[in-house]
Amino acid sequence: MKNVLMIMGLSALNFLFSLYTQWWIFVPLVILWIVLFQIPRFRSVIPGMAIALSWLTMILFRDIPNYHKLSTRMANLFGLKGNYILFIGLNVFIPFLLATWTAYLSATIMVAKVAIPKKR
Repeated sequence: MKNVLMIMGLSALNFLFSLYTQWWIFVPLVILWIVLFQIPRFRSVIPGMAIALSWLTMILFRDIPNYHKLSTRMANLFGLKGNYILFIGLNVFIPFLLATWTAYLSATIMVAKVAIPKKR
């Protein structure tokens, strides 16, 4: 239940911030999320799933009313032969991967920062 709430919270936060800021806003949000909630390294995929859910929601809100015209054209441009589902999947996978790497590296830095003994 806690993981579901974390996914929904970060997803909603990313959705709101992405409406008014740059596309890469999820990177500082994931770092802040890891620092505030002390998420361990083995759970670093949770922020990635939240960001992927947020991006999928944003894509579908804009793509379904347009009857997938723009995503089909973009899929043709990238050589996917009009397969807009594959194009949307790639557009969701890339932020998932970046958010997961960011979460893992942030959690690793948090562990390393805590584990370093102070000099006398």
